Amino acid sequence: MLFTREFKEAIRAGRMTRTYRRWRRPQAKVGGRYDLHPRGTIEVTSIERIPAARITARGATKAGFSSREALLEQLGAATDDEIYQIEFSYLGTGQEKSTDTRALTDADLTAMLEQLARDLAENEPARVETRARAQSSQEKREQAEHEMQLWQSEWDAFNTRANEASQTAQVERTRIDHLERQLG
Repeated sequence: MLFTREFKEAIRAGRMTRTYRRWRRPQAKVGGRYDLHPRGTIEVTSIERIPAARITARGATKAGFSSREALLEQLGAATDDEIYQIEFSYLGTGQEKSTDTRALTDADLTAMLEQLARDLAENEPARVETRARAQSSQEKREQAEHEMQLWQSEWDAFNTRANEASQTAQVERTRIDHLERQLG
């Protein structure tokens, strides 16, 4: 997880033990360790998806903000938006990232599949709407192309008629010139 310098200093000083993120799905995991470059490590202790309306002034302070409003503004979140509340602890410096070597259990896989199914179901209305808009755009584009072809045909026919009249006039001028030369 990334933090600005001021937040890193607050974490190292123990003033900050929580963060809020607007993720589509968690980008961290409970038990995961993350570097605070250039020194120090944090370990995530809990992740919870909550409505932004549940953020309190105390929660904002734990996240390094002076007020709930400042936090919501930084997140760009409305009170009905769903966000992630991440609790963590500072492990200090010299802590190596641990590599999680645990095998996934059936329960882990089931939970992951259930989360994927929820994410798919949650995104289904947007996908259907996007597909409908794409179909509508395709139909409008095809209609515009058809109308452009009709216009082009009419333009070509107009130019042909205009050229015929011009060519006829040119032929007649040439005949008149030829006859004038013969008479003259």
